[in-house]
Amino acid sequence: AGVVALLLEAYPQSTPEQIREALYQTASRASVPDRFVGYGIPDALEAARYLETHRQNHIDRFRLNTNYPNPFMDYTTVIAEMPELSRISAAVYNSRGQEVFKLPLKEAEGKVSYLILGQQLPSAGIYFFRLRATGISSGKTYNSTVKIIHLH
Repeated sequence: AGVVALLLEAYPQSTPEQIREALYQTASRASVPDRFVGYGIPDALEAARYLETHRQNHIDRFRLNTNYPNPFMDYTTVIAEMPELSRISAAVYNSRGQEVFKLPLKEAEGKVSYLILGQQLPSAGIYFFRLRATGISSGKTYNSTVKIIHLH
């Protein structure tokens, strides 16, 4: 868990899947995993080098992806792609358009993940995740909304 936390801190634009792949590919038994030892001992430095060399291509446009899983019970993840360093605000609204809660403001570029916990929502139902971002250098504004369905 400590290695994962370090990698996420060093590479916040990386998805959990990318972190997992880096750890699998650079572990001490990556080439011969078995059911007793698995992939072996993780190598944090090699995993960081792997992430550095396997960065995804430059993001050329803003995109807000549909959350996964959807519908969800315990948690869901929404991923946005920012083509430039942007100031980002995000909030969840109910079907009446009332704000349920705001997520912390952040500045980011590349892939940005938001984790929404089912316990943050008052009840089961349809909600909307709205993201607003403003490019710091260009001043360009991005707005997008996705529908999320929470089951109890």
